[in-house]
Amino acid sequence: MSESMSSLATTAYKLTGIIPPRVEIVSMLEVGIDLVDLDVFRPKACFSNAYLLSLLVPGAEYVEGEVLFNGLSIIHAWNYFQEKHFDITYELFSPTEVKAPHFVFVQGLTSDLEEQGYKLNHHIDLFTQKLNKEKRVTKRNPW
Repeated sequence: MSESMSSLATTAYKLTGIIPPRVEIVSMLEVGIDLVDLDVFRPKACFSNAYLLSLLVPGAEYVEGEVLFNGLSIIHAWNYFQEKHFDITYELFSPTEVKAPHFVFVQGLTSDLEEQGYKLNHHIDLFTQKLNKEKRVTKRNPW
């Protein structure tokens, strides 16, 4: 395990045996995405924003994982397209902040994830669903 892993990433490793990879985030323009209607995206709605973008851009994957913001660890959603990770919520609503480390827990095309039994919505993150499917989550201790 890497010393730079957060507590959630470390817990994910302990539960699944998989080290969540840390990925670099680039801008949408660097990926080649130039959306015309950005009014459909909302601040503090990363799950919805990433899901919507994955529907609007054919081939864009939905990604969930962990982001470290100012020492805080949060479950977060972003996208992957043409071999690059990008975060529309961060880019549109927090562009002046330092890029935070992102660790991938779940990634795939929305159709593939739904076929695997994940329910994509902004209330339940996929990582928690994954642990639930593997019977690794209890009501008392979700991680």
